[in-house]
Amino acid sequence: MRAKIAIWLILGAVLAPALWAQESPSKPSPYGTEALRTRRVQLFVMEGQEPLKEMAGNIYEFATDSEHCRVISGSQACGLPSNSLSGGTLEQVFDYYVRQPINKAVDQQQPAVHKQDWNWDSDSKPGR
Repeated sequence: MRAKIAIWLILGAVLAPALWAQESPSKPSPYGTEALRTRRVQLFVMEGQEPLKEMAGNIYEFATDSEHCRVISGSQACGLPSNSLSGGTLEQVFDYYVRQPINKAVDQQQPAVHKQDWNWDSDSKPGR
């Protein structure tokens, strides 16, 4: 099963440029880093709403597009882990291409507090 998934991902990454080149040049690339970030968040939210099995087609399509992005721009630019996919189950594919990159992005966000955002009103009482 893992070998089949790997073959499909490689075929998708190899064939996608040729198929994409036939499309209109004014169309935004589904392999761009911004497009992938948006789709990754959409899949992450969808996971909370429906079972992974029902999302399988979208997940594998996203994995293929992510690998295409990796070929063009590299792992880091595409938000992908630098290590390789450790298995071929749907859960592992989702974890590798969606969950891990989102968790990494969240971990890298530093809380920011700006003094100008503080609302100090000495006359204000709690509950008002």
